[in-house]
Amino acid sequence: MSGDWDTVLVVDDDPACRDLHSIWLDDEYEVLTAADGKAAIEQVGAADVMLLDREMPRMDGEAVAHRVHESDRDCFVVMLSGVEPDFDILDLPVDEYLTKPVTREAVLDVVETMISRRVCQRLLREYFSLTARKATLELRKRPDELNASEEYHDLIADLEAKRVALDKMLEQFEGDWRQAILAAVGGDADRSEGQRIT
Repeated sequence: MSGDWDTVLVVDDDPACRDLHSIWLDDEYEVLTAADGKAAIEQVGAADVMLLDREMPRMDGEAVAHRVHESDRDCFVVMLSGVEPDFDILDLPVDEYLTKPVTREAVLDVVETMISRRVCQRLLREYFSLTARKATLELRKRPDELNASEEYHDLIADLEAKRVALDKMLEQFEGDWRQAILAAVGGDADRSEGQRIT
């Protein structure tokens, strides 16, 4: 799922950690860095994924995570921290929490997962947009008008292509995240046709 357009923002006040994580990611992603929370906020708009230290000067990782969550910035936040997680992480608006020290494989895996989720979100948005337009046409047009419309048949083909792409995407996900997507797609306007991603 990675490519030149995927950008990771590495936020850590420890230059050794910041540099190491940047080196690990540099071959597959565009990497930005920030040494504190305030610098991170200034750059988050350019990032797809943020690797965020929890304890930093000027603005800590918890405050940054809340600021990103409250904004309209479309950035996944992964907290990397030496602080052992406790029940307080339930109040942290982060997409993943990893405890330092982390391995290269763990960092690459979590970033790849976040990028995959981003792609899946985009596909879901496109899928639901097409489904809504299909439902609108079917409420307003007679069946013979729909059958005669090349645009309608193109929409059906596009919808099926998105469905196939989502099927392939969902093969990588397990557990609650996959079930949430399946439940959402299962509730679309096509459910009466018995077409559901499985």
